[in-house]
Amino acid sequence: MLEDVAHIKVVRSVIIVKECDLEKVTSFLEKYNAEVFTRDIVLTPEDEKHLQKKTKSFFQKPEFNCKPF
Repeated sequence: MLEDVAHIKVVRSVIIVKECDLEKVTSFLEKYNAEVFTRDIVLTPEDEKHLQKKTKSFFQKPEFNCKPF
């Protein structure tokens, strides 16, 4: 599932995703009765670069609806 979503894995079971992918990820996790907590966070410029690198190939997909940073 995460191969289709730009993300940063922080530690085991903790990931950062773009807000536009949040519903897709939470819906998937809830299907498996996973405990889901969401928070708004402020990314550092380095984190933003990391997410942007991971999303470049996804901009080519028609279903990709996230905007770049």
